[in-house]
Amino acid sequence: MKTERTGLVWLIVVMVFTGCAWGDIIYWDNPLGGTYGVNLNWSPRQVPGAADTAIFDLFGTMQIDFDDDYEVGQVLVEYGDFTFDLGGWTYQPLKLEPWDDAVV
Repeated sequence: MKTERTGLVWLIVVMVFTGCAWGDIIYWDNPLGGTYGVNLNWSPRQVPGAADTAIFDLFGTMQIDFDDDYEVGQVLVEYGDFTFDLGGWTYQPLKLEPWDDAVV
């Protein structure tokens, strides 16, 4: 019992001092496509960051244009036909999860 509590305490200490945090879940919200870096294209109204999960789950076909380099914690493509036009920029998801017939 004491060992389990000690392990949990160390886990919390490591998470606090390494900056480990749970990010937000942010959904693409523009059925017409648009620019990745515009917060109005997301719900809630913020561009996903390195600790966040970006979810693309709108039905239809749309193009997402990039205006800068972006890093995101995780990308989930649940459904829809999304084209990412990087335009020379980089998009660095730390984890990528395609669903259904997604082509990555």
